[in-house]
Amino acid sequence: MDINKTIVLYPHTIYSDRDGGINVHYYLASLLKSRNINVKMFNNHDSSNEIFSDFTNTIDIDNTIVIYCEGIVGNPLNAKYVVRWMLSELGKNVPHSYLSSWDKNELVYYFLSEKKIKDSPEKYGSIYKFLTTIYLKPNTFINYNQTRSGYCHVYKKKFYHKNGIQIMHPPDSVELAHFSNYEELVAFFNRFEYFVCYDPCSFLVCIAALCGCIPILHKVDGVSKEQWFTGKGDINSCFYEYYLVNEYTNFPGIAYGSEDIEYTRSTLNLFPDYFNNIIKWINNQTLDKFITDMQHFEKNINTIGNNFY
Repeated sequence: MDINKTIVLYPHTIYSDRDGGINVHYYLASLLKSRNINVKMFNNHDSSNEIFSDFTNTIDIDNTIVIYCEGIVGNPLNAKYVVRWMLSELGKNVPHSYLSSWDKNELVYYFLSEKKIKDSPEKYGSIYKFLTTIYLKPNTFINYNQTRSGYCHVYKKKFYHKNGIQIMHPPDSVELAHFSNYEELVAFFNRFEYFVCYDPCSFLVCIAALCGCIPILHKVDGVSKEQWFTGKGDINSCFYEYYLVNEYTNFPGIAYGSEDIEYTRSTLNLFPDYFNNIIKWINNQTLDKFITDMQHFEKNINTIGNNFY
């Protein structure tokens, strides 16, 4: 596939292992480069990293497509061709008021499912489109098969639980409050038998499972396990597009509520292959469609105007 324009990604912050949003920026660039697309990262931050390191300080306005995430106000590069990559739902992590700074002709792609997409399935593939690139640092998330015990937990985005949370971890549980890099996080998860996650939209449950620590998600009121994983409930999911065409079976390796722990324990060894197969499908599917769209940028109708007005 060939795109007759350069693609430039504009990162919202300096690179960090701890920032999932910035990781997928660099990973998208790496995936596009692997398809022989001319792609650059705009050097607005000093962001050396091992995923992608081809930077630029300028753009050719007439021959460049710039990708901004929802966390960028306006169009800093004054680009003619703009993609707005919605890594989170507008109004959740960034103010809804950012919308007024975006041009109505920008194209929109979603990383996660949203309620409006599920409520209007007839718009999927035309108005509502996905660009989901899930990054796993190679040879990093490892189960050391060492002796482990006890609980760890994290609160993070617990505000999703409108009726509050029920404490599921014991008093001596260790809170995951900070980690400097993936290696430190992996070592942390290899110490514990259980990881209680009160954030229903955290990738940490997947990392814990890959490290052999049993992840226990706090249930969301009115959302079943199937709805959580498929994104067909009220929680946004990166698996939504996958389960539109693939049948759901009881997801292994992640407990949805305490009653799911024994099933999770018995299927934890199945999680890495199961998860990696889903990731491979999502990354290839979303990238193929996106590249095709970029070959005919002006013909797409998934604009800001059609998505938000």
